[in-house]
Amino acid sequence: MKFFVKVTQTYATKNKLEAEISKMMNRIDSTLLDKKRLSTFISEIRNEISLLNMKHPRCSEKELIHWTTTNAECYRVENVGSFTAYQVQQEA
Repeated sequence: MKFFVKVTQTYATKNKLEAEISKMMNRIDSTLLDKKRLSTFISEIRNEISLLNMKHPRCSEKELIHWTTTNAECYRVENVGSFTAYQVQQEA
């Protein structure tokens, strides 16, 4: 099973932390991953956000929020944007 990662929404950034997270989200847009790689990929994103929080201590901390729908894994960073990992349908 594969997942296609698509940035679904972005907001205007208000500080350097939000700007760096937004750049990271643009980097991951339109990525194709297998199911095993998806969990590692999300962990790497959480770690990167954590490092950026430490780099910009005067900014409000950001975190990756997750929820699941029928055929997708959805993620959001408050006031920055969101992305979705859509399950790819196999062709017969």
